Amino acid sequence: MFDINLPIAFSAGLISFFAPCVIPLLPAYVGYITGVSLKELKEKGQASYRKKILISSLLYILGFSLVFVILGTAAATSAGAASLANISGCSGSSPDKKTGSRTPKNASYAHLLDGVERENITITDLKVTLLTHELKPEEYWATANYVCWKTESILVEVFTDQGIVGIGGSTQYGSPERIKKYTEEVIKPVIVGKNPFDVELLTYQSVLLPREGRGINWKGCSWAGVDVALWDIIGKAKGMPVYKLLATDNEPDPHIRIYASGGVNWKFYDHPESLIEEGIKYKEEGYTAFKFRKGTDWKFSNMTLKKYIPYLYKLREAVGYDMDLMQESMGGSGHTQQEIIDQLCPVLEELKILWFEEAIGRGSEEDLEWWLKMKESMPTVMLSG
Repeated sequence: MFDINLPIAFSAGLISFFAPCVIPLLPAYVGYITGVSLKELKEKGQASYRKKILISSLLYILGFSLVFVILGTAAATSAGAASLANISGCSGSSPDKKTGSRTPKNASYAHLLDGVERENITITDLKVTLLTHELKPEEYWATANYVCWKTESILVEVFTDQGIVGIGGSTQYGSPERIKKYTEEVIKPVIVGKNPFDVELLTYQSVLLPREGRGINWKGCSWAGVDVALWDIIGKAKGMPVYKLLATDNEPDPHIRIYASGGVNWKFYDHPESLIEEGIKYKEEGYTAFKFRKGTDWKFSNMTLKKYIPYLYKLREAVGYDMDLMQESMGGSGHTQQEIIDQLCPVLEELKILWFEEAIGRGSEEDLEWWLKMKESMPTVMLSG
């Protein structure tokens, strides 16, 4: 990254003064400052007005600069200074040693590291390790339009000068090789030499990265693994679980409700009742919620919404209403958004489905219109894009 220092900035401003678009403005500028026209300058000569021009110009520049310096200083010492203090973790109340909770200074804003004393730690290195396990043929599973024959994980390690190693993980959906390359070649130079306590400052840009088409935001996936590793370093440095550090204004609850995720390997052309059996099995195991997929792409089995919907009724009847059900994306069904709204959404509302995941696209105004229409057709079902 190239730093612009004061001499470079001054030189650039001086050079711009002689730009072709600036020079023609000088006569009008001088006339405005001094109140002397070009005609008067020609008649009486420049010498008689030189002192007036110099004093007036200096006073104008001084006043102009003073106003903007005052405005900039006021902004920096209020909102700007407060934000930087929060980013560095140098302000706010102290966390409770037992619960980790803390009351923020400002009830309307609580930074994740507000009140956590900053440690002098420097990031020295970053390493990404790809882990792969090939499945046995009988362990293969199919969903959408592919068959999965291996499992993969991405291990991210961030090293520091204090011997603390932060461990994180990125999702494999963004392509492990691509994520490894981006993390080591792009992210590593950005964070090495920095303090992990600046985690919010270092990783905030990940949310600004544009999605390529409608696919996985693999650059964001890369940053996610680093973000987790940096928080791991902070937790280890403070001797406190990260879940307590994240509880900025409440006592943290270490219990998280989890759900079973299935519907993979569900083939309508091969024992379609497997979805119902899977739901019953998860309930017997103690799960209170089950998210299911639509199975393999319907072009392989001539499946339609009309054929699919009866299985939803069977599933709900089998597990009862004391188990939450969530419908995954209908991508690959071959149906239009309008057909899904007209045929599927009323059924999801009737069966009290908890949410409909990735029901629409994620970026265009058209997607927003579909979201509104879909939400209108099932007001109690949570909906994501």
